[in-house]
Amino acid sequence: MSNDNVVKLIQPGILTDRLTEVLRDGARALLTQAVEAEVPEFLAATADLKIDDGCRRVVRHGHLPERQIMEEAASSFAKGSQINPRHSLFPLFRAIALALAGRAEEATSSLKLGLQLEPGFRVRIFFEFGMAPPIAEKFAEGARLLGLPE
Repeated sequence: MSNDNVVKLIQPGILTDRLTEVLRDGARALLTQAVEAEVPEFLAATADLKIDDGCRRVVRHGHLPERQIMEEAASSFAKGSQINPRHSLFPLFRAIALALAGRAEEATSSLKLGLQLEPGFRVRIFFEFGMAPPIAEKFAEGARLLGLPE
């Protein structure tokens, strides 16, 4: 007869029966729905909180319109070019971000500079770099809009 009261806890992922998987998936889905339902209310309640430069303190990252995200990316790549003007990827990536934002005409000067610094640039480089496939596809889409060779 044992006098200890130690209970072995089951570690997540150890149970592999189908019912447990269904219950976990259902719980995750319900949690996701609950959080998604509360986000707009939370953002509305914190809308008047600002940081020093006047921007909102609480925002939902990754949910801006794509054009705005690309314009902010283009701005960041422009700053990178100012810091390191001999780095070819900053002007090329800026041109691509501008093209994805619907501003391909404005991308021309950055594209020319990038191609002067990296004349052999090709679309396939995004996939050869080992970028995550969705990111590589998005960059490739912008490069194709600019007429860069595969």
